[in-house]
Amino acid sequence: RVPLFPFYDARRLDDDRVLLVGWGPIAQRERAERGSLLHEWSTREQRIRKSYFVLPVADAQLALARSLGSVATVISGDTILAVFALTDTIYKFTVSDGTLVAKLPIRSSLLKRIADAPNAFRSVAERSKWLEQVSVIDALYQLRDGRLLVQFSERYGVLRRYRLLLLDASGTVLAQASEAPQLMAVAEGAGEPVLLFANRDDDEPNIWRRAELRP
Repeated sequence: RVPLFPFYDARRLDDDRVLLVGWGPIAQRERAERGSLLHEWSTREQRIRKSYFVLPVADAQLALARSLGSVATVISGDTILAVFALTDTIYKFTVSDGTLVAKLPIRSSLLKRIADAPNAFRSVAERSKWLEQVSVIDALYQLRDGRLLVQFSERYGVLRRYRLLLLDASGTVLAQASEAPQLMAVAEGAGEPVLLFANRDDDEPNIWRRAELRP
């Protein structure tokens, strides 16, 4: 059992340590607090050793962030890359001690930045209409050469529209797709990187698409 709720993900750091992604104990006790999103868990000691990556949104957006936001992470060597769903910045931390070493802004004209939201929506329809104005980052992948793939989406009624960005190691946009299926996995072998897509909104289930990422 781990003291996180919601609990989004877990990634192995070494034989003892695991990176847990989710809301920390402070956020459980007091919903108004920001809490931390990344936690180093010791499997031997069965406890959180350290927590970091404080929720990076304005005070007025805390309630909204808690109801909509999750974190996408990548571990590469001694670096953890993390992006909160409702922001436009990738944060880099060291695996060894959780120190923030860099911020990479995502400079894409397709990404709709978070707008001010009321403390409460008067109806489901009002909330749905507001969500159409906001991009939610769903996934983050890093290729061997340092390039990054970022997928984000907007909700339109019960459907999602997915978009895909290819960034260089500094965060500059190299390519972008305004329409894309949901990116499920990235595989790298001897050839070009292979991308596997699926779309949860397809009329026919279990249809997968395979693509190569070429220069």
